[in-house]
Amino acid sequence: MMNESQLKLYQRIQAFTLDDDTHALSFSQLLARSNRWQIEYAKRAMEEYKKFAFLAVVAGHPVSPSDQVDQVWHLHILHSHSYWDDFCPDVLQHPFHHRPAQGGREERETLHHYYRMTLESYYRFFGQPPEDIWPTPWRRFGKDLHMQRINTTEFWVVPKQLPKIRAPRLTRGIGVLLLSLAIVGCSNATQALSWGGEDSSIAYFKISGLALLGAYLLRWLLRASWTEPVKPQLDDYEIAYLAGGKNRAVDLAITNLVEQRYLNPEPKDRSFSVLKVLPETSYPLELYVMAQINQNPNLFSIRQAVAPKTTFIRDRLQKEGLLMKGKAAEVCHIFPVFIVLGAVMLGYFRITSDALHASSYTNVMGYLLVLGFPLVFPPYRSQWGDLFLKQLQSLYSTNIAYRFALSGSIVLSGGVLDDLKQVFDPPSSNADGGCGCGC
Repeated sequence: MMNESQLKLYQRIQAFTLDDDTHALSFSQLLARSNRWQIEYAKRAMEEYKKFAFLAVVAGHPVSPSDQVDQVWHLHILHSHSYWDDFCPDVLQHPFHHRPAQGGREERETLHHYYRMTLESYYRFFGQPPEDIWPTPWRRFGKDLHMQRINTTEFWVVPKQLPKIRAPRLTRGIGVLLLSLAIVGCSNATQALSWGGEDSSIAYFKISGLALLGAYLLRWLLRASWTEPVKPQLDDYEIAYLAGGKNRAVDLAITNLVEQRYLNPEPKDRSFSVLKVLPETSYPLELYVMAQINQNPNLFSIRQAVAPKTTFIRDRLQKEGLLMKGKAAEVCHIFPVFIVLGAVMLGYFRITSDALHASSYTNVMGYLLVLGFPLVFPPYRSQWGDLFLKQLQSLYSTNIAYRFALSGSIVLSGGVLDDLKQVFDPPSSNADGGCGCGC
């Protein structure tokens, strides 16, 4: 919520125009061309730059831009008359200096802290920041530091990752099944002998398809909740267990202890040293971790010793219907597997009685085993658990513990957390540098 003076400042900033119609190439066009952005994205980045400038004056703490906003800032400074003669004295009514990063571990940690505070202030004034322009701190000081200028007349630019195609699990399973049926249908099944008045391999093909579909449908039904679930209140450790299992919960305890400076990570041998005594009133999992470190500070020993002690978290999640449990989990796992294995065994018996057309049955059996392989893994979350986890992932937060609970060590960035990330996921290369500012 803005007070009167803040509102007037924001209105002056919004009224300020970066684009100059008298230029052959406008500010937004030049920004888009120099960064290979779409013009619409460039204009959005310009609007976010204005919000950043507003925060620089009113936030009450040093601010740090995202890489995208920083590109707008750089270009604006190059338009020196607009920046120094108009924008700073008349609009901001405040000097707005850009301080390039000098590099080094301490400054990286400082800029990481400033950036996180900037996101929190943004959220307070404007709501959730768009992640494609204001990425998470771990991406801002991770992948985004590897941006490079490339001459596209001399080099091809090929993405390392293909776009992800998302689809509901059941729809995806049906799609794979139909694809397999089409592939098998193109085989030489039509050359097989008759079975009950119908081509035997085609009959087996149909039975196998129905068996596979039935197995996945049964698993889906057994994971469903048939009563109206009540949304529970989970702590960070319960969220970690729900998202990544018992090791994620243990790793979160370690992360909290490192962030609170009870532990110091040692990347070289993937261990920890104790910096100070942990209060006895701390969370049980943190006490278990500290007790184990006093015996063996190695990460694998900690996980092995502490993970079995997370059963109290598992029991709470099962009670809330978020995790599968007991006989329900066993039935949900075993029955669908037996359905697929039954179809495979049927194919084996057909081969023994019809060896001449064994390849037709073998093809179907092969696809059946490949497509049914995911059923080998026991079900973990219920459908309600999956849905609730998605709701948690949609909530915005810069809190390290919460983000680690949901996403794991990928979120670790800045200072001692860089060392911790190397303990969890060696080897790790972390670049220093980046642009920041203080005002």
